[in-house]
Amino acid sequence: MVMTKVTKRIKALTMTGMIAALVSAAPAVAGTELETWQMGVGRSAPLVDGGYPLKPKGKCVCMFPGLQGYTGALRQTLYTGNDGFSRALVDCLIPAFDAAGSQSLYWACTNFIPLPK
Repeated sequence: MVMTKVTKRIKALTMTGMIAALVSAAPAVAGTELETWQMGVGRSAPLVDGGYPLKPKGKCVCMFPGLQGYTGALRQTLYTGNDGFSRALVDCLIPAFDAAGSQSLYWACTNFIPLPK
């Protein structure tokens, strides 16, 4: 009988701990409509503040003359125009690699086709 009370107590504590872990692991909530929009776009094109996304979520093919047919990664940046409005800008970054296989530079392509996952 004592063993069942201890077992029930352990199970109750375990469940309480699991619930607390789930609540604390809830995803971040966007505060503004812009942040909500960026989170949605970020499912395919991660927000990158300059540079190439290290783990691209979406791939693309550039259609711009001179880069046509090159593959790249979707990237999102925040653009604020002269009108003061902010926009989520998505482009296709085409990486270039040196002889050792390291990425040395990239080109931003605005005329692209996203590839299916």
